[in-house]
Amino acid sequence: MNTDEVIDLIVERVLEKLKQREKQALIIFNGSFTGLKESLIQLKKMQERNWKLKVVLSKSAGHLLDPDHLKKELSVQEICIEGRDKNLQSLDKDYSLLIMPTLTKNSAAKISLGIADNLTTSLVSRFIMRGLPIIAAKDACLPEERKKTPSDYLNMFENYLDKLERFGLKLVKTDEIFQTVSENEPGPVHRFFPETAVKPGPQHIRGKKVVTQSDILDAIDTGRVLNVQAKAIITPLAMETANDAGVKIVRLGE
Repeated sequence: MNTDEVIDLIVERVLEKLKQREKQALIIFNGSFTGLKESLIQLKKMQERNWKLKVVLSKSAGHLLDPDHLKKELSVQEICIEGRDKNLQSLDKDYSLLIMPTLTKNSAAKISLGIADNLTTSLVSRFIMRGLPIIAAKDACLPEERKKTPSDYLNMFENYLDKLERFGLKLVKTDEIFQTVSENEPGPVHRFFPETAVKPGPQHIRGKKVVTQSDILDAIDTGRVLNVQAKAIITPLAMETANDAGVKIVRLGE
């Protein structure tokens, strides 16, 4: 097998792996019943569009929600629970979209303040830093008794939500989850990429013959400029991701 054949094989396998990942979503339920019934309807609509879901319960959700009921409703074989199951902290590496159908006020406040002291906040933090899309239902994020709640207290939570949106999260009503996902189809979910602030300076890739979507994601945090070898192969998904995220690819030596 010559060099060109090896490169073609690598590209084919990379594309296959990325294509499989495109329609895999990580679902994290927090400890709230608000919007739960509707969220299951929304997630089942996603499954009808061939989305594969990985369902995780936060520690509080594990005490509040019935895992067997969720397994039955969503026709999934496994429900992971924080504190019971291991190796959940690396889930951000395997999924292209994060959905929080029952985001709570507690989690919203922590995420907005950059606190990452549990599974939910840690995974959200890594999704944000990698420029990956996040959809969160905001139904449970504001005080229920708004008329009786002091305005300063309401403003505090509204400021939390504003900050989440500036971080790139898409905050929607529970019954808008599927619509938000489907509006960005067909095509990979990286169309959700926000225009976030980036650090100055280009990203350099030296000695790499195949540029993938992962390389583009890394470049988002380093100035949205990616320098590659003159003869490097750029996968179609990487090129599309670069176009959508505003990453400029520069071939060195040209």
